Amino acid sequence: MAAADRKHTDPARLIGRRGFLLAAGAAAAILPLSPLEAFAGDSLLRRAIRRAGGRKVLRRVRLLSWDGEATVFDGDRRIELGVSTIVAPFASARSTSWLLSQGKASARTMIISDTGGRVERNGRIEELPARLVAHERAQFAMYGLMLLAPLEGGGASIRQVDIPSSRFDILRVSHKQAPLTRLFFESDGRLAEAVDTVPHPETGRPVRQRFVFSEQQMPGPVHWPRTIRIEQEGKLYFELRLTRFEAVT
Repeated sequence: MAAADRKHTDPARLIGRRGFLLAAGAAAAILPLSPLEAFAGDSLLRRAIRRAGGRKVLRRVRLLSWDGEATVFDGDRRIELGVSTIVAPFASARSTSWLLSQGKASARTMIISDTGGRVERNGRIEELPARLVAHERAQFAMYGLMLLAPLEGGGASIRQVDIPSSRFDILRVSHKQAPLTRLFFESDGRLAEAVDTVPHPETGRPVRQRFVFSEQQMPGPVHWPRTIRIEQEGKLYFELRLTRFEAVT
């Protein structure tokens, strides 16, 4: 198989280039808030935390673990993957992916930590380029933000922002281990969407993303979306559909 073909069919590279995934490279500057902005943001965050399962439940979560299937949208191509992932929010991630057409014999495992990243397959290890690692950290950071509880008590700088054309309540979140992010909530506090900018995995240029979280959620004390869709620069490029989810305390 030609090198170019291997690049496009390697599930680890596909998940690395287009998948979701961990804590951001550079921290956004924390801007001072007025008392009114701080109060509005805190009130919205408290409502969202209650809707997501409650402070006591969310604060105890150490690991997020799931299985599912994913689709990578590469122009006219659709690449179907199986995935099994464990994330320690804002710390590390381990994601195994395989082509559904080839089964788990094609599986590779990507590991992202605070010291770098690598891919493992059949006992062989390949270190990941620094730009790809920065991209993956930024992607995986979204899961920590979705947990919401880490944003309380000075864990992040938050402010509620108003976009007249939006039907959502919006929080602007600055966290030292995540890209600057806007979280969009329904009136009942359900996290519905998110927008951030991550470094491109190959060039490092900024890439704008939009996450859409399904109303349908996984069973369990932590209310987690069953489907997560990512759009990049306005085009659909990744969709994850969970079959199992566990928040480990």
